[in-house]
Amino acid sequence: MKKITPFIFVLLLSSFSASSGIFPQDDAVTEESGGSELPENSMPDEEMDSAGEPGEFILYGFFRNMAHGIISDEKKMVSSHYRARLGMALSHEKLKADFSADTDFIIANYTDSPEFDLYWRSMVRNRALSLEKDSPSREYLARESVHRATIAYESQKLIVKMGRFADSWGQSRLVNPLDLITPSGPFLYDMEDQPGVDGILAQYFTGQFNYLEFAVIPLRRQGGGADKMNAEDVNFLFRHKITLDSTDFFYTAGTHYSSYVAGGDLNVTALGASFRLAYLYRRNKSVSMRIEDPVTGIPMEIKAPHRDVHTGVAGFGYAFWGKLRTNMEVLYNGSNIREIPELEPLRNLEILTPGTSADDAAFYATAGRWVTHNPWFFNIGLGMDATPVLTLDFILLYDIEGNATYLNPSITGSLGDNANAVFSYRHPVDFKSGKENDFSSMETEILAMIRWYF
Repeated sequence: MKKITPFIFVLLLSSFSASSGIFPQDDAVTEESGGSELPENSMPDEEMDSAGEPGEFILYGFFRNMAHGIISDEKKMVSSHYRARLGMALSHEKLKADFSADTDFIIANYTDSPEFDLYWRSMVRNRALSLEKDSPSREYLARESVHRATIAYESQKLIVKMGRFADSWGQSRLVNPLDLITPSGPFLYDMEDQPGVDGILAQYFTGQFNYLEFAVIPLRRQGGGADKMNAEDVNFLFRHKITLDSTDFFYTAGTHYSSYVAGGDLNVTALGASFRLAYLYRRNKSVSMRIEDPVTGIPMEIKAPHRDVHTGVAGFGYAFWGKLRTNMEVLYNGSNIREIPELEPLRNLEILTPGTSADDAAFYATAGRWVTHNPWFFNIGLGMDATPVLTLDFILLYDIEGNATYLNPSITGSLGDNANAVFSYRHPVDFKSGKENDFSSMETEILAMIRWYF
């Protein structure tokens, strides 16, 4: 299991769910108190920028070169990633359309190993339309995929968007329990990698800052050769935002990966600081199956009964001297193996045996959750604009019960109006307490990338 855990974190957080994606800036992927005079349609920055003026057609995109290294006790694994994204946007009065596609090419010194398959060959699971294609080769990975494809109607009162999109819900910085559509999480390499979902999103504004929001996201079963969509697999989500002076409140309810969810999100701005609380209740669906253990091959029976799962975050943020951005959060994650032991074989099954009917069942039992071993985590994030062209970020994630931490310093530099560079170092620290923790099997990673935008 030593090589599996890092990939599990990345995959589950990108399906759970700053320019480097390590420590988000105040307006990067979150909603701040007090609202905005612009409609909050939660579109990623690239899509907002590409929307253009009424009647305008534009082309946009970027080229990225990313070097990634994994440093383990046994060997050094190095890969080079090349991505070209081309997008186009058209707007005409209240109608807008946006489309972007990626072409990826990855070479590495471990392409014929299971680690490469776990880290890079996996595709986004169970979307209504895959729209991803790999060129099969053990020497490299070449992939073409549709990143975004939306048609939208936008008026002063109503926004309706259909297609493949990203939508960020909630306000916490570490792991947001209410970010149920396309969450990012602390382990995403680049915010530009945020996968989209296929569905319909509608917002109706009841005031300048208040709105109702509905999301319908159908999912497709893929395991065991199946290619079908069931009504029970559709995510139906509702959210209501209420703003009073310097306080934002959201409440959310619906169905999410075959479970019922309900929760709330509170953000208060006072004394120049932002105070946040978020809570999610989840009623897990029961699961029962007989399978072979994906690690040992021994036949086993998995029985996961209905469970009431609670997840919550409390935190605050403050900018000292207007330059040093600080963030502190405490997370209780109800989807943990210590309290729900059946989550471990379900998580392993979903990762290690793709394309089976049992894998589909495991997917719906684990998707949309950050599955950890322990429940309690503490996070500190720091960010500072050292110069007009250089930003320093640092994140520390501490497993309280496991007595282990995850360190992630990063540097982002501007290379002009249309380019930037990012260097990131990710290092787990196990304090050898003899306790099970969530970072002991993770490897040290080094990441460097350059992006050119057009």
